Amino acid sequence: MRYHFNLENLRKIIESPVVPDAPEALEFDIEQAAISIKRKYTDADGDERGNSILIDTGEGLMLFVSIEDDQYLISLYRLDEQSGFITLEANSPKEIINFSARIWTAIIDKMEKLENETYNLVSWEGFSAQFGNHGIPEDLKKLYDFEGEFGYGNFSESFCLNIIDKTGIKTWSENPEFVNSFVEFAIANGSGSSYAYWLCSNDIEKCPIVVFGDEGGIYIVAENTSQFIQLLTFDTEISVYEKAYFYRDEHEYEPSDYKDEFIEWTKENFNFKALETNEQTDEIINNTKEKHQQLLDDFLEKYDIENW
Repeated sequence: MRYHFNLENLRKIIESPVVPDAPEALEFDIEQAAISIKRKYTDADGDERGNSILIDTGEGLMLFVSIEDDQYLISLYRLDEQSGFITLEANSPKEIINFSARIWTAIIDKMEKLENETYNLVSWEGFSAQFGNHGIPEDLKKLYDFEGEFGYGNFSESFCLNIIDKTGIKTWSENPEFVNSFVEFAIANGSGSSYAYWLCSNDIEKCPIVVFGDEGGIYIVAENTSQFIQLLTFDTEISVYEKAYFYRDEHEYEPSDYKDEFIEWTKENFNFKALETNEQTDEIINNTKEKHQQLLDDFLEKYDIENW
């Protein structure tokens, strides 16, 4: 499944957070072939471009893979600069098919390496250092080990543990008391929201988890680490605006590659069932908000911060 040449995996590559905003491209070399990956964008004439991978061997052979109309995978090749592009099919020349399979596998490996270097596989020393004297919750240590084995974003949509500096928090307030009241520890979604512990207790095991919205809002989402991990079993990135919530459209939902392994891991370590409906996530968040949100809002008010 990881190396399957299909629409899902192509979309993951093109929409990877390491691919820059179009029309800029992510470029690297594999086997002396130049790889160029572009997100979808609209040019000055209003035409859709990008959403593609271009593979140029420099010896005439060129492959072009794209997503058309957001639902069709198109795979083309040409043998030299004088030839037109031809659809890559099962009866295409064997050497072209073999090269395509080999370079596709290499691209996936390269992308995973780039993502891990950028977002994950953070050193334990670096990750633990951001918690200072508070220490790391035991359940978060377990999650760190699991993610180290299966990789970021592969078991719960868009989620990854990370080393996060205080730059984002300081956009809310540079007051040291405010800044030091939170420990950010994970990327929450593809648009830049982050998860953090609110250090309202001397015991971090008893501290609730909040989400800092990329478009505003600081909201309580979980009472503790294990409850937070249960929310991750929903395998859907959080949305944050006038409130924090999870919403999954079952008609468009595609499970993460290692969701099953993650669910099994949570059963073994926490003995709870995976969340399967939007309503189940709402119940957890709403119950936690009843206990902690007003306290958080009162705390934020001291720094002239208002939620929506």
